[in-house]
Amino acid sequence: MVRPSGALFSDRGADTGAVDASQWLGPAADLALASAIQSGMSDEGTATVDDAVAREDDAECPLKPMTEAERLVADYAGTGLTVGRHPMALRRHELVMRGVLRATDLRTARQGRMVRVAGMVITRQRPGTAKGFVFLTLEDETGIANIIVRPDLFAQDRSVIVEEPFLLIEGVLQNQDGVISVRAEVVQGLGGTSVDFEAHDFY
Repeated sequence: MVRPSGALFSDRGADTGAVDASQWLGPAADLALASAIQSGMSDEGTATVDDAVAREDDAECPLKPMTEAERLVADYAGTGLTVGRHPMALRRHELVMRGVLRATDLRTARQGRMVRVAGMVITRQRPGTAKGFVFLTLEDETGIANIIVRPDLFAQDRSVIVEEPFLLIEGVLQNQDGVISVRAEVVQGLGGTSVDFEAHDFY
């Protein structure tokens, strides 16, 4: 009986091992390999893996795609920000119909004009030296708008000003030496936006 040499199990590489094996097993191995190739068994094994991957890629997700608004809400809930469009941009058409200006439009608005602005409240400040005045910073997709709230208006609408993440302000445009602000006369929460974020409040 002839035993295989140690070269079959050496570390000379897979190719060398394969040659040694076929040489040792002889014609029977050659016939078996040829039969497998002709019957497609070797290709079938590879195709089975590829087909499985293809089926997985082509499988439809059972969940409906998120809308842009839903992605926005998810972004803020997860990270506190978004790389997508600003929340106000999603409602700009509606706001234009309501006569709401963008923050950037305030630069060219007439001094003393009644204006409407809306945005995400990013800061609320009530300095101890400001005699009860409250200063808000609203952000939209074009920039920021500075809002001045009188003490009596703050007392009247305190819960809205403090708790609402988005505000709609109607007031008088003030432009003093290039510093633009709106002196609020009416403050409303801007409903319909469910983005959750934290403003920077200083009282």
